Amino acid sequence: MELAGRTALVTGASQGIGESIALALARRGMRVYAGVRSEPDRLRLNGAGGTITPVRLDICEQDDIDAVRKRLEAETGDAGLDVLVNNAGVFGLAPVEHVCLDDLRYLFEVNVLGQIAVIQATLPLLRKAGGRIVNIGSDAAKFTLPIVGPYAASKAAFEAIGVALRREVGAQGVTVVAVQPGTVKTRLWDRITENPGERAWPSHPSYQDFLAGVAAVADRGRSAGRSPESVAEAIVRLLTLRRPPARHRVGWDARLRGLTIALLPTRVIDGFLARRLAPAGSRG
Repeated sequence: MELAGRTALVTGASQGIGESIALALARRGMRVYAGVRSEPDRLRLNGAGGTITPVRLDICEQDDIDAVRKRLEAETGDAGLDVLVNNAGVFGLAPVEHVCLDDLRYLFEVNVLGQIAVIQATLPLLRKAGGRIVNIGSDAAKFTLPIVGPYAASKAAFEAIGVALRREVGAQGVTVVAVQPGTVKTRLWDRITENPGERAWPSHPSYQDFLAGVAAVADRGRSAGRSPESVAEAIVRLLTLRRPPARHRVGWDARLRGLTIALLPTRVIDGFLARRLAPAGSRG
């Protein structure tokens, strides 16, 4: 696909990967509608210049989705929408025993239902253009750490939706690609370690051990993760391919986890994670 002169909608473009994708596509000459939720983010992206048009888009608000759809219909006409990047999402963690069901519902509202709502609104426009949908996923959907189950479950659900969608709309001329980045330097890692007082799970001490282990993973992510810009460039390259793959893992760590899941028995992976996330003094 030649990107210059085409149109894209990127959700969750306020920061991190989404913002980097919007900027990278704009640099390639695309007209990018960048979905944001706050006025300061809208003004900041508006100041980025180029071909970026920030639009208010909370994917849990149907009124926002309808307004963006109507604007796209009016401004793209018969050309339709060439690219939709589903990047918006939220993070949450807790042991299954202690997860707040309202928090879990919110994770699914954003990470699954909100994504579907955007797809439903834009699919007629994508069909017009023979467009492409890029779903930003997570290998947490398959390589699930303890206490990350709520987030992983929501990403797994959306991954399944994406597979069904790909098989449903492929014959209609719409291509669906799942992108799974490895460790990326984003604010997600900060959310793992912030407000530790809210994560007092008293029923068993192992939960705090798991939290410490996941926090250590977060520390490594902050220091060793790849930049959001590198993920954005990988997506740009995917979009320029005539026939992009159905799934693309970004980074050696994402590819390694994919191989681990495919090749190792589940019990071996369980044992590895138990040792990896155990307190440092208790490791054999």
